[in-house]
Amino acid sequence: MNIGGPYGQKHSNRKLRNLAQSHCAVHLYTIVHVENYTGLFHYWSCFATLSVTGARESPVGGGALILLVLLREWFKHVSDPLYSSWFSGLTLGLHEAGHIIFRPFGEWLMLAGGSIVQVAAPIISAILFFRQPDFFAIAVCGGWLSTALFEMAAYMGDAAALELDVVTIGGGEPITPNDWRYLLESVGLLLWDQRLAHALRIVASLVMLASLTFGCWILWKMRKPETVN
Repeated sequence: MNIGGPYGQKHSNRKLRNLAQSHCAVHLYTIVHVENYTGLFHYWSCFATLSVTGARESPVGGGALILLVLLREWFKHVSDPLYSSWFSGLTLGLHEAGHIIFRPFGEWLMLAGGSIVQVAAPIISAILFFRQPDFFAIAVCGGWLSTALFEMAAYMGDAAALELDVVTIGGGEPITPNDWRYLLESVGLLLWDQRLAHALRIVASLVMLASLTFGCWILWKMRKPETVN
């Protein structure tokens, strides 16, 4: 059985600085190499690393660079609904894994599972970073969540037109040419695919802007001089 998938993230200033200084690099995404849409994933590299030179000495500068990358990703998604972000490889891998995870729970949940997992992963990651705590990483997870929502919107918006390429596990014919075609058709909303996709893009933009704002606030707190008691 093959499942189709789309083509294609109140502490003191000192603690905030220490948290940032402990990270000299941020792992942004997993590169997934797909040959001829056969569905055979070759992980030539587990993580692409955005290295911040001298991050220990200048965590604020490194964090600002990361936020600029996320801002660029947002502009790209807004200008091109089919843009594949830096997180696309990771999102695709999680999407396909979601189908496998939800496979025992019936066809509807199996098909919905891809989208569920690609959105749940950055949310769960943010929760784990909150428990560490690493608040700047939460902002990055928010950016990751935003890109996952943008890519879900692209897939959802193609439910009726079926113009996007499809990746399958094992390379065979998918159960449905588009997960969202099956899901929306099952609840009588197939003709709403474009409107729902547009609404999801708005949500994705709000998530990205909130994440960037939060990230900037964290960096400002890190730069603010400590008061001597």
